[in-house]
Amino acid sequence: QGITYACEKNDIPYITLERTRDHGILLKPNENCLGLKEINRLNKIFINKPLKYEQALLSAIELYNRISGNKLKEWRSFHDNNKNIYWPAKGNGQKVLITPSSRSEFEGHLDWEFGFFNYTDAFDELFDRLKISSENCVLRCHPNWTRPIGRIKESNALIHYMNWAKKRGIHIIHSIEKSSTYSLINQADIIVVNGGSTGTEAGFLGKKVICIGHAGYEQSKMSINIQNNSQWHLLKNLDNFDEKETIRNTLRSYYFGSFRFPQFIKHVRLKNNLSFEYIEGASAENIIKMFKTGRVEIDENDVAYDETEEDKIIDILINNKFAKLINIDKKSAKQFQRKISINRKWIFSWLDKIRPFLPRGDE
Repeated sequence: QGITYACEKNDIPYITLERTRDHGILLKPNENCLGLKEINRLNKIFINKPLKYEQALLSAIELYNRISGNKLKEWRSFHDNNKNIYWPAKGNGQKVLITPSSRSEFEGHLDWEFGFFNYTDAFDELFDRLKISSENCVLRCHPNWTRPIGRIKESNALIHYMNWAKKRGIHIIHSIEKSSTYSLINQADIIVVNGGSTGTEAGFLGKKVICIGHAGYEQSKMSINIQNNSQWHLLKNLDNFDEKETIRNTLRSYYFGSFRFPQFIKHVRLKNNLSFEYIEGASAENIIKMFKTGRVEIDENDVAYDETEEDKIIDILINNKFAKLINIDKKSAKQFQRKISINRKWIFSWLDKIRPFLPRGDE
């Protein structure tokens, strides 16, 4: 952060780098790697662009892999061996699932500031406005909140949200419980998030999603986004909810985030959650342009003329015929050139060999 601050004070252009959730790398000019400026600018454009059949299918496959637990490429896995459960709350009204993330990594970032003292205050206001009874709600505590990260053994977020839920009489599913979040999403009518990826997965399943605070998908039209007290009127959009359009916008948003916004998709290929392979032929032209313009350059600009091709995939999803989804990711490999061998220093190559035998993520 000190380096980026120094660059900004001296009008020196810079680019931050972050790992993607799949292929390629994330590059953002003149903003923190968590910044939302460029991703919001471009998502706002591409959310109105229909996907081709192969693009919609690829998004659907990737999202289905997430909800089915087949997420071998992810740095952490929170859903291994989780069990489907019946909806545990006893109320008879609309079922509301609350799936907050701690959001601690975003604290202090200007792009992620929102107009409430904390998320639970906003949740209280939301439930009052929608007349949601606590007996219809389930709080699913994030699995990461009880995983040790460094010296931290238990998250303050877990304590905060559990105290809040107990006070309101909301059914709690603790972080350590092996209950499938996706089975709960399937049974819920409304999913309440505060920017986490569960919002995308719920949108893929055609659910009503309310996001309190900011999210990387806030321009995607797949959720109702409330960031301050002046936006509560947006809740009226629940009355016009369209399952098909929610799925459509989720597919477009996911494709944008995974296959349009990242750079070098064709040349930096994720093999598993620990390693990449590299394909020759990459050009630094887009990086040079980013330094000059301060904007992300999109390589993948292909769009469909209308929604016909998207509709074929959406109809499969609405009818829950997931078996029809076939993996087309291998098709793109045919256009790749030869692989490049990246030689690592001996100390790192030794670590690479033993790392697969250690727990996933940073445990």
